[in-house]
Amino acid sequence: MICDRCDRCDRPMTADESSAYDIPGATGPGVTITVHRELCTPPPRPRTSPYPPC
Repeated sequence: MICDRCDRCDRPMTADESSAYDIPGATGPGVTITVHRELCTPPPRPRTSPYPPC
């Protein structure tokens, strides 16, 4: 059963596939992220260029 989405790759995952990590904040309480236990790859980002397209 799908319980959450990965904060790294945004794919659905089950409770058995997920792992939570606490990220401390520099001046505040911080956040908790939920990611796949196994390394997942984030979706590709569009390449931006300061030049107009050809």
